[in-house]
Amino acid sequence: MRTTFRALLLTAALLAAAAATYAQNGSAIKDAPEYPEHVRSSPAFAELILRRAVLESELEELLVRYTNDFPKVAEMRFELAEIEAGIGKLLEIPAEKASKLTLALGKMLVQRAEYATELDVLKRKYEDSHPEVKRTARKLEIFDKAVRTIL
Repeated sequence: MRTTFRALLLTAALLAAAAATYAQNGSAIKDAPEYPEHVRSSPAFAELILRRAVLESELEELLVRYTNDFPKVAEMRFELAEIEAGIGKLLEIPAEKASKLTLALGKMLVQRAEYATELDVLKRKYEDSHPEVKRTARKLEIFDKAVRTIL
């Protein structure tokens, strides 16, 4: 119970920070109208936008203290690119197939981005034959297959 409450507080704080960043910098909130209505109003899109907002707010915080060469900054930028690629996949769905843009799909795309980021970090440290690299690559393959099944 206490852990759930703390998680909710943390989420609220992150969303507040993201909203402040957007209000200050005019980021994705202004960009949203360029997306088709069937995508913009979907739960999958909302899930990806939420993750993007969290990443952008955390990145802003890191950039106050670190340069672009800091490993965590590079990792966040990579994940942001993966989230943008996920949004791109949603944009390929025509309006008549909007029912595919479910919350589950959004969560899969977010998790897929996290695994792709983890794999990128591991590949910088280890050879492709390393067991951790293989395990993470397999996880990524599983999520890729699941996303392809839905789309």
